[in-house]
Amino acid sequence: LDKISILEIKAMLYTSQSKMRDALDIATEALSVLKVSLPKNPNDLSPLPEILKIKLKLRNKPIQSLLNLPLLKNKEQLSILRLLNACFAPSYISKPALFPIIALKMVNSTLNYGISPISPFAFVAWGMIQGSALGDFSLGYEFGKLAIDMVNKYKFEAIKSRVYFVFAFTVNHFKNHARTSQPYLAESIQSGMDNGDILYTAYSVNHIVFQSFSMRQNLASVSEKFEHYRQIHIKLKQDDVRDMFSLIEQATFNLRGLSSDIFMLCGTVFDERITIPKWID
Repeated sequence: LDKISILEIKAMLYTSQSKMRDALDIATEALSVLKVSLPKNPNDLSPLPEILKIKLKLRNKPIQSLLNLPLLKNKEQLSILRLLNACFAPSYISKPALFPIIALKMVNSTLNYGISPISPFAFVAWGMIQGSALGDFSLGYEFGKLAIDMVNKYKFEAIKSRVYFVFAFTVNHFKNHARTSQPYLAESIQSGMDNGDILYTAYSVNHIVFQSFSMRQNLASVSEKFEHYRQIHIKLKQDDVRDMFSLIEQATFNLRGLSSDIFMLCGTVFDERITIPKWID
């Protein structure tokens, strides 16, 4: 189990360096040591067995009753959950067909063995899948709120940043206007900085400005937000995530008429001629 912890850290470090496939390879190898296999070539039907297990276990159960599940005591199961958690971002970005299987395995583990510090993240991911993939937006929102309630009830501070981010980014707008996501993203940033979750802090910084941009707020005030959060991004040193931040900021400049060519994202904060070849590579 000590070795598994090291592999988990390596996977998360690779993720923060945007080496997504390397992160997945390491976490998958560690999971296989614990007798958990992930499909090499998942397809649209691959999540079905996990979905059916969840549906059977949750039959006629009020969602809020899951707050009272017993706490997980099995150290091996906790290691499995932590490794699946480490696979979450790299699978979402580099192998999207694998992502729902990982999230669903996390939910099933919680239903089988009890609540752990990873469980809220599993439920908010299940909420996203329930709405975006299965079309039940009301149920998806309920699972998202369950995740928030679970973080707060059990004081799972280490996972708070990523749970609040995923809720604000993928679930909250199932029922509420995007403006109501801004406080969740602000909480995610603060919690991530307090607890060292650097990657999800960076994601939340991006989305607190991107959602302002998407909601068509006054572009001058959106630019002020970029100014405010740029210093946080510099401290976080998540260069690949910051490239996305800079891309949106440059788009804001273009729309304000503050660039030489409105049809090229090239200016003081971002240059597509430099960044796109890097992304392709």
